[in-house]
Amino acid sequence: MPGSEDVFTGTWINYDRGKFLGPRYTVESQSAAIWLAFLAIVITYTGNRVWVMVCFCIYHFRHHEQPRQVFERQQDILLRTTTTSAGMIWRLGDHVWRWRSTDSIRKSTTTVFLIGAILHFGFFLLAGIWSGWAIGASDNHVIGNSSTCGMWIPKGTDRVMRGVWSAEAHLNSSWAADSYAQNCYGQSTSSSSSCQMLSSTEIPWHPVHNVSCPFGNLCLEGTNSAFEMDTGDLDIHYLGINVNFPMTFRRKTTCSLLRQDGYYSTIIGNPDAEQYTTFGVFKYGPLPGVLWNETHAFNLFAPTQQPGYTIDSYTSSPSKYFIEPLLHNDGFTTLLFMGGSGVLATHIIDDIMFASHNKSTFPGLQDTYEPDQKATVTACVDKYRVCYSDGSCSVWFDPGDSRKVLGIKKGILTEHASRLIAKGLQVINDAIAGRGGEILRASRTIFLKMQAGSLAREQWKLEVSHLFEIGLAGMQLSIFGVPSKPDYLDYSNLENSIVPTTEFCRMVKYRSAQHTSLSLVPLVLILSMCALLIGLSYTENLVGALLWKRWPHRVLAWRLDWPLQMQRLANEGLGLGGWRHGFVDTVPIGEGELGVPILVDDGYAKLGIAGGLDPNPIKFKQLKNYRYDGSNYRSNASNSSGTVEIAGQSPETTERVVSKLG
Repeated sequence: MPGSEDVFTGTWINYDRGKFLGPRYTVESQSAAIWLAFLAIVITYTGNRVWVMVCFCIYHFRHHEQPRQVFERQQDILLRTTTTSAGMIWRLGDHVWRWRSTDSIRKSTTTVFLIGAILHFGFFLLAGIWSGWAIGASDNHVIGNSSTCGMWIPKGTDRVMRGVWSAEAHLNSSWAADSYAQNCYGQSTSSSSSCQMLSSTEIPWHPVHNVSCPFGNLCLEGTNSAFEMDTGDLDIHYLGINVNFPMTFRRKTTCSLLRQDGYYSTIIGNPDAEQYTTFGVFKYGPLPGVLWNETHAFNLFAPTQQPGYTIDSYTSSPSKYFIEPLLHNDGFTTLLFMGGSGVLATHIIDDIMFASHNKSTFPGLQDTYEPDQKATVTACVDKYRVCYSDGSCSVWFDPGDSRKVLGIKKGILTEHASRLIAKGLQVINDAIAGRGGEILRASRTIFLKMQAGSLAREQWKLEVSHLFEIGLAGMQLSIFGVPSKPDYLDYSNLENSIVPTTEFCRMVKYRSAQHTSLSLVPLVLILSMCALLIGLSYTENLVGALLWKRWPHRVLAWRLDWPLQMQRLANEGLGLGGWRHGFVDTVPIGEGELGVPILVDDGYAKLGIAGGLDPNPIKFKQLKNYRYDGSNYRSNASNSSGTVEIAGQSPETTERVVSKLG
């Protein structure tokens, strides 16, 4: 797994996401969490300020120049003083509930206000959730750091040891690709961390059955019996190659079992020891240094002593080794010789690679079945093609001739991209990497020398498909290894064959669980929009000045319904406080003592003069001396705090303080 030092942190462009979502800012996941928290706070505050603007507009559409009922004026106060839609939902609901038994309630207006508050709250709630998606909060795609990338080859000048180290690296790479293909390919979901590190979890491909045989008349089941595996033309972003121009790759592999008549024979190597020196010999073209001009030979009796499937693979570049029908100038041919004579099946197997129909002659195993043939031969031809941004494509080529990939150069980036593709090219033989029969899916159901599994009718197609997927996974991992330095290689025997450059090393894209790549354009747009809305929300005085010429009462009411202005009005009505500024200020400035809340009875309280009355209220009927001035009953009352003048509309009315007398 790549470390933090392998990841480039900063701004870059993910060309796979397009011009709008492409620009990225990669940070560690902890920093991304801070960004998200900050964005959530900004959006929440923006929602609050937008709600203030909504209330401002609604408030100024109401007719404040006309007397209105208490219920409506209380709505005005709610619009003026409730700065959040969530608060409005609660306060408006409580307001309606308190007025539920009266006829003054305007249900239609209240319903509109309530629906508006709910919609506003829901909108900004969803906006906060959406913003996390918009800025790519779950995107952990990153690019490599140019200081750590490399292409690793065996070091030293000793050809033998270089070959050993190369084979070791090849074998370890095959194991890694096999494990990745089994865990990650063909899985709808996978929780494995290994499946979350490549830019694309898998390279898609599709099977094509019964295609024309690419090996002349050698296909076992006839002219149109071959099996083709084709990726189609895929964008190189599937490989994790991050470039700003269209470029595609395509792999096509066609396989078929081969006829053996005329190409297989037995040879007795030592007539004096016939039982142990009889060989099966296949002649599809002589390989260098062989005894009998064969392609492959095997001991017919060895498998019975070492039961299990075996695979030997051979490859041939064009114009070498294999007979003419197997050679392709535009492809790379691999021959697979699968032996299974040491394996007995517990049931009949109809697949042509593992066919077992003959009753066993081994004592005590007469209910099992022996393979129909000592070995089977499968041929596969691998072809590649790349296409460029101008619509031109390379010819079909085999990986051994990757110069054809690099033959069309459209600039330094295309050359680097072509070089990365060439590094990752795989054929069927690369998937096997000398691992033998254990790589077969059928080997997973071998138990005590027996094939205990129920093999598919066309098991051979499943086997070559698995090898094909190992090759695709190997291609992905090979390119991924350029910036990430994978841990399945022994770097003590390897050296870097390239000089790291920014253009090359930062071209490979993969995923890192420790990093997040935020989308810059949506992030900037969201913050800019929030800043604009917040700024607009603080222009109420400017807008009020513009509205004053047409609707002065509405502007005046908006200012006076602010809590601090209402405090001023209430205390001025009692003759309390000296106020230096009037209604034009949000915060009126004054001096002196203000009134205090006084409990008159259990259901009624009022604002009064500090120390003016005892907590127990006084009613006029309790007083002996009171007078009527034509509109109110008046009297003086005394308590421990002094004497006050009180007034009321009848002897039964609870007093209100008019002034403090002493």
